[in-house]
Amino acid sequence: MRGSTHLLLGALAGLPVGRLAGGGPVLGLCTAAGALGGLLPDLDHAGSLLGRYLPWPAVEAADPRTGFVRHGRRWFEGRVLWHRHETHSFGAAVLAGALGCGGGLWVGRRLGPALHETTPAFALVLGAAVLAGYLSHLAADLPPPQMLLWPLSRRLVRPRWLPAVAEDSAAGAALEWSVALAAAAYRILRP
Repeated sequence: MRGSTHLLLGALAGLPVGRLAGGGPVLGLCTAAGALGGLLPDLDHAGSLLGRYLPWPAVEAADPRTGFVRHGRRWFEGRVLWHRHETHSFGAAVLAGALGCGGGLWVGRRLGPALHETTPAFALVLGAAVLAGYLSHLAADLPPPQMLLWPLSRRLVRPRWLPAVAEDSAAGAALEWSVALAAAAYRILRP
């Protein structure tokens, strides 16, 4: 899916967290945290919405038989984080949620008194919003294989019941729009 769709889905995933936390200014912060969480898994791709602004060396490798081009980022000791591998996993989602809690502590120290929020609770709320956005990205990217169980397993998995859809095809665009519209309608129309 495109970055703008992941941004929308992440923001919509952060909304219920903000509503549960009491709404008000926290609702807006949770929506923003969810949107950020929705974009984080694609940092391993230099052409992604957030990834294009990172000064992190990009790598491309073409398969000579099929012509398929893999994208990734250089890591430590010459290793490469390939797109839809480690960053598209539940382990990375938990790490992102923990980083969201850390960011919540930092923001809570500065904005907590104005928001009438206690810092630890506020940190957990923002961490949960980042986690919800991250998980929305993983769910939206399910048709292609992902390394969902990393760090427990490095195997690429894809639910067999989902159809394989190319992102740049008419079916891929239709799937993307239908998921985005269904998520928006569900969040807006839900009481």
